[in-house]
Amino acid sequence: MKKRLVFVLVAFLTAPAAFCTTSLLRLGRANSPDGLWQRVPSNTLPITEEGAFLDTYESAVGFYRMEIEPGEDWGFPLYMPLEDVPELGLKIASELLDELRDMGGDNSWEDAVLGSVAFPMYTPGVEGPAYMEFAVLSPPPERPGSPFEATRGKSPRPLKAPSAPRSPLALQCSDFSPRGRILVSLTEDDIPVVEYSTKGITRTECLRKMAKSSAVRIVKIPDGFTVAENRNGELLAYFGSPPVYYPDEIMEFCDGEFEGWGDDIKENHPAAPQFTGQAYKSYDAFKKDLQESPRLLEAARRRKHAAGML
Repeated sequence: MKKRLVFVLVAFLTAPAAFCTTSLLRLGRANSPDGLWQRVPSNTLPITEEGAFLDTYESAVGFYRMEIEPGEDWGFPLYMPLEDVPELGLKIASELLDELRDMGGDNSWEDAVLGSVAFPMYTPGVEGPAYMEFAVLSPPPERPGSPFEATRGKSPRPLKAPSAPRSPLALQCSDFSPRGRILVSLTEDDIPVVEYSTKGITRTECLRKMAKSSAVRIVKIPDGFTVAENRNGELLAYFGSPPVYYPDEIMEFCDGEFEGWGDDIKENHPAAPQFTGQAYKSYDAFKKDLQESPRLLEAARRRKHAAGML
C-alpha cells in the first residue's frame, strides 16, 4: 500500500530585493541519501493549503533534494510578488482599477482585484524591467462552512444541500476567471498606462502558452509588438505586427510640409518617397537596429518626449 508523504523544501537564494534573478529549481527523490536520484515534475504534485507538496511513494521513507541552477544563466525574474513590485508601478495600476470600478456593463471591474503576482516586461537598451503587467481577476470565493450542523445533545445532522455546492478543494476555473490586464511603464520612456483590457488573460500568459513554456523572457517593443524569448534571447513566440525595415534616409521627410493642389481639370501632388518596407532578415537584426538605427532612436526620443508631456 502506498503511503503519502508530506514534505516542504526551502531554498534560500541571495539576490537584490528589488529585481532578483531567476534560478531554475529541479526536484529529485531517492530511497536513501546516497541512492539514485530521480527528477520529479513538480507540476504533477498536489499542493496543500499551507503550500506543501503531496507525494505518493512506494517506500515508507523518501528523500528529496532541490537542485538550483545558477541565476546568472537567466538574469531576470519571470514574475514578481505584488509586494515586491515598484511602488509607482503598483500605484498606477491600482488607481486605474479604482477609476474603472464604476464603469458598469458586462466588463465591469466593480469587484475585480489585481492578481497576487505581476509579470515584468523588458525592452532592449533598458536595464531591468521596463514595464509591469498586472492580471485583473475575480475575487477568490469565500470558503464555505461545514455542510453539517451540530446540535446540543443530538447527533450532528446534515444541512440541506445548496443547489450549487462548491468545494474549496475543487473550485471551478470560473471562480478565478480572468477579467483583463493592465500594463504600466516603469520608466519615463513611455506613458504611465500603456495598455489595459477589461477581459481576457495577460499578454504574458498568452505568450507563455504560445511558446509552450513559462521560462521565457517577455520583451515589449513599442508600437504593439511583444515577444517571448528563451534565456539565449532567441524568439519563441510573438504577438502583434512584426516590425518593418526602412532605410534611415526616410528621416529626411520627418516634420516636412508638402502641398498639392487640384481643380476640376487636374491634380498636382508631390511625388511620394521611393521607399519600400521590407521584413527584417532575423530577430537579432531587428534588435540590433532597434538600438543603433537613427530612425528608431529618433522614434524612441519622440515617444519619451510625448510621455513627459502628460
